[in-house]
Amino acid sequence: MSNRILLISEPGLDGVFRHVESVIYFLLENGVEVDLAYSSNRGSAELSALIQKVESNGGETLDLKIANSPSLADLSAYRRLYAFAKRRRPSVTHAHSSKAGGLARLLPQSVSGQVFYTPHAYYGLGNSGGVKTLLFNSIERFLGPRGISIHLSPEESEFAEATLYLRTDGHVSIPNAVDFAVFREVASAEERAVIRQSLGLPEDATVIGSIGRLSYQKNPELLYRAFARFAQQRDQTEPLYLLHVGNGSATEMREMHQLAVELGIADQVVRPAYRSDPEVFYRAMDAFCLSSRYEGLPFTGLEALASNLPLILTDAPGLQSFGAASYGFRHVYYGQLGDDQSLADAMQAWYTQRNASVNHRTIAQQHFSIPEVYGKILQLYQQYAG
Repeated sequence: MSNRILLISEPGLDGVFRHVESVIYFLLENGVEVDLAYSSNRGSAELSALIQKVESNGGETLDLKIANSPSLADLSAYRRLYAFAKRRRPSVTHAHSSKAGGLARLLPQSVSGQVFYTPHAYYGLGNSGGVKTLLFNSIERFLGPRGISIHLSPEESEFAEATLYLRTDGHVSIPNAVDFAVFREVASAEERAVIRQSLGLPEDATVIGSIGRLSYQKNPELLYRAFARFAQQRDQTEPLYLLHVGNGSATEMREMHQLAVELGIADQVVRPAYRSDPEVFYRAMDAFCLSSRYEGLPFTGLEALASNLPLILTDAPGLQSFGAASYGFRHVYYGQLGDDQSLADAMQAWYTQRNASVNHRTIAQQHFSIPEVYGKILQLYQQYAG
């Protein structure tokens, strides 16, 4: 395929960006011409490297300088994006997350080519109500008929049809992908001991881990409250730790530490700095937990599966898929959304079966490999771009 693809992403970090980054590298490796529109407002070293990669392969890039919430700056960003796309003439424009999706779907088809939109979890999936939810749902309904939406999970597709009233032929489901060469299970007790020592964890501890930014969506407060309840049910002589990895503001970090103090688990919560080899965090864990209110299909869950870990999850949209019979993952334990006792019970359910053999990595390889997932996206480009 020789036609040019324009990818648009507002965030330059976290899960959305990682998806865009992986797709672009896959496309470049398969000889596809790629342009990138991004925003430096939420940048990262990885974004800078991706910009350089695109440009070194003959593509062009555009800094939209936008934030994730609507603002007057979006008008200027739209004008510059319009001019950029008109000059570059992509055969396909693929937008990621709501802000990029809004800008891309407002472009005329003569400029954008075929438009694809990956929401990476509709805001309305959080079911929080209020003016903001109404606004975002209204925008999604208005723009929904424009282009093809690519959903990461069946829950996103169900929400699109039942709440946003998207036509059934206007969207497809393609999950995220994970690099199985990078994310793997711990090779030996010796490797785990070295990793745990580097993180300040006892070698013989039981470790529940979680990776996610400090945000409303990820609901870290629920994680701490559930872990505290679970810890109270355990034998106090047994080392039990929560390994919590996630970015947040200084204020958010202080608030989470204060909550841990109030719950009496401050000495059991380890919050390491993020590192360039995040795969090692999973190798320090015995189980992986997500307390989210809603998701698309989180990278962290897939990385945990690739690392052959059991999953402890809320039954939130975007997490329910992991328990689907079609996948066959046997060690997925659910707590009710927003219920800390229920999530603590899920932790306990895992704990009673913690010595059972887990085959999550083997199953995940059949569904979430990079060639399988991104190959489907490339096929879509080829199909609709003509």
